[in-house]
Amino acid sequence: MRAILNGCVGVLLGVSGMWAPARAQSWGTWEPIAPIPTGGRAKPHAVGLAHGTLLYVMGGPPWYNGSEDGSVYSYEISTGAWAEEIGFDGKGVLFSQGGGVDALNRIVIFGGDDPTDAGREPLPFEWDPLEGPWHDLAARGAGAPPMWFADCADDSGRLYSFGGGPNGGASAGAPNSTYAERYVGTSDTWQVLAPMPVAAADAAAAPDGLGHILVFGGIDATGSSRVKTVQRYDIATDSWSTSTAPMPVALSGHEAVLGGDGRVYVLGGDAGAMGAAAAQSAVHVYDPANDTWAPGPSMSEPRRWFAAVMGPGEYLYVFGGDNDAGGTASAERIYTTPCPVIFEHPQDADVWRGSTLVLSGTVAGGGTIEYAWEKDGVPVGDGASPGGGTVSGATTPTLRIEHLGEDDAGAYRLIASNTCGDDASAPAVVSVRLPPDISTHWVFTSLHPSVAESSAANAVNGGLQVGRAVFDTPDYNNIDHPWVWNGTVASGRNLTPPGSQGGSVLDVGGDMLVGWWWEPLTCYVNSRPTTCYYQRAARWDVAGNFYDTSYSGFEYTTMSATDGVSAVGSGSTDDAVGNVYTRAVIWPAPDFWYARSIHPTGYRNSSAAAVDGEDQYGTASLPFAVIHAAKWSGNAGTFVDMHPAGAANSAVVDASDGQQVGVLNRWTDAHAVLWSGTPESLVDLHPTGAATSSAIACDSGLQLGTVSYPDGSGGPVIWAGSPETMVEITPTLPPDYTSFSVADIDVDPNGTVSIVGSAYNAALGRLEAMLLTSTDTPTCVPDLTGEGDVNTNDFFLFLSLYQVADPRADFAPGGGINTNDFFAFLAAYQAGC
Repeated sequence: MRAILNGCVGVLLGVSGMWAPARAQSWGTWEPIAPIPTGGRAKPHAVGLAHGTLLYVMGGPPWYNGSEDGSVYSYEISTGAWAEEIGFDGKGVLFSQGGGVDALNRIVIFGGDDPTDAGREPLPFEWDPLEGPWHDLAARGAGAPPMWFADCADDSGRLYSFGGGPNGGASAGAPNSTYAERYVGTSDTWQVLAPMPVAAADAAAAPDGLGHILVFGGIDATGSSRVKTVQRYDIATDSWSTSTAPMPVALSGHEAVLGGDGRVYVLGGDAGAMGAAAAQSAVHVYDPANDTWAPGPSMSEPRRWFAAVMGPGEYLYVFGGDNDAGGTASAERIYTTPCPVIFEHPQDADVWRGSTLVLSGTVAGGGTIEYAWEKDGVPVGDGASPGGGTVSGATTPTLRIEHLGEDDAGAYRLIASNTCGDDASAPAVVSVRLPPDISTHWVFTSLHPSVAESSAANAVNGGLQVGRAVFDTPDYNNIDHPWVWNGTVASGRNLTPPGSQGGSVLDVGGDMLVGWWWEPLTCYVNSRPTTCYYQRAARWDVAGNFYDTSYSGFEYTTMSATDGVSAVGSGSTDDAVGNVYTRAVIWPAPDFWYARSIHPTGYRNSSAAAVDGEDQYGTASLPFAVIHAAKWSGNAGTFVDMHPAGAANSAVVDASDGQQVGVLNRWTDAHAVLWSGTPESLVDLHPTGAATSSAIACDSGLQLGTVSYPDGSGGPVIWAGSPETMVEITPTLPPDYTSFSVADIDVDPNGTVSIVGSAYNAALGRLEAMLLTSTDTPTCVPDLTGEGDVNTNDFFLFLSLYQVADPRADFAPGGGINTNDFFAFLAAYQAGC
């Protein structure tokens, strides 16, 4: 919002005074524009203002209607074309009038008189672009001088008049004035203000953008000299101060404009002794934030009593004026580069070692903005970071440090600068969290219930393991049943609700277990009532109490994840022709009853797979099965597409402690990936030489997943934030177990790592829920029989496994079964345990 008038601009600054220049100002240059089309005659004593898309030069000569009325011209910035407008018809010859745009967006002209025929000051009036002088307005105060006052507007559209009087003809008996008033358009009234401390005529006025109006120089009370004084009016308190730094040169007949850079440009005017003044082309620039002056670029020719206005695009325009050579109708402009202002600051970050740090700020300003980053007051450059990571973007608004190290912790600031000055952000404090060491020793526990045909553990948290056990019911075969364990097979409990056929627990957090159940409902088959079952979202507490949920709006629902505070998942329904639509949903606390969709606009399907604090993660799919990793923060409007450029598809499958894991290119060239809350934080965890990889769970800075190699080898792995940290999970499985898969990871406060999933029991031909627990005690690798010592039974078992290329015979790095494995086993056998 901007009100512009007679060399005076009121600007609404959202972050007033936030910048502070760090080096000398570097200026733009004055650019000539088409002259005012006066037929070569000078155009002094005009008011300059901006209204709509036009700039106006209003009043003063050349005169209309038999040399009686002031002329008006408009300038269209987009085309550079001038037009002659309706003049001050019927108002007579006026010099030194003021004007501006009021709070009602009206062009208001006030004051002015004919010095050769004094006493002809008209009432203030509204000038209409179509009608010319339109309505008379309220009379000015009785003490207001008709001429040589400084005029200005504030950012509320109130028009000000300061001082004035006989100007150079003043004397002790007829002095120049200290009178001050302002016009309020909404009430059509003039308000008398506190008088100026120092009388002045032919001064200039402009806001400083900090809540004040500055009155620069002018001619003193008795007309004996020009003054350098800068008088500051406080709009809020209706009070004055003269403590502002004085002007470098005493001036009258000059103009003052608040530029886009937050500085006030004092332009042209007369300088020198009274009676021997010379018109000036010089520009003096005042910085209100620092109360300092600097020389600016001079105009192309001297000007006094001219029009100056701040136009769109931060350009300052000057038009016409008088000078020592008969005056001018020329026009020119200069770009007043807005200083940079950081209005979105980089945020504090608590980041895991090895992951990617992304800090960014948003900057407003003009011209060419340069960016720099500091850490603890020391400049940051692209390349190696103190913590051993890699820095990029050090000269951009977004700083990125990959493979973050402990020594990268600190306070980071963004500094933005241009020719106007610079601004520094608030410090963003970065802490580096250390994940636990990755164990290479594991204790295997089968959790398989004796009643089940197969089982699997889906999630683990706080000593609880949850999943499913598959067995027949009287009515159905191979039905999943929700199961919970507390570290042992004997602790297992069937959580199937009464009346249901089964279900599954998919996640656990705090006191909440979530998943789905088969809800019994009466339906009709061949017009006969019977019991049908529908998959509905469900939750339990750790005591085993069951809570169902509303499925309003959906045919099928599933609670997929919880962090113990909230729950997320998906709801599905179909249309009349059988198209199925899935929506990501949240079950809000405290009752977790109603499924609220967070489906993003423009996407075909979506699903929430993880929740971490205030954020939810999952996928959102576009037409043609293009699936993108997704993030929400409580509602559909907060959706963030986490999909990296260049990937065919992506998905977030788990989130914890500020990290999110998933996969890119799932069906072609799958890569395990890690995010830290933003799309830019992506880390590719795919190890060198691998064929495919996938990350499926994370906790406390560790990421769980799988890797496969071109020769068919590979298996479950753990990362600690980067590909280089990957460690294979190689537990000693009991006899008859030939392979295993993993589903979730949990890190206890004491550092113990728990992993759940399923292991294949080859002897019984079934998958069994399993728990792996890290231990500092190494397992006895050559004890293949699990008898507790190494003997010939282990040797002969190895030979039998080796001959059939059983994966349990893989003792040497590199994958595959070959002589390297034979000699590696032999060395371990001979070393014993």
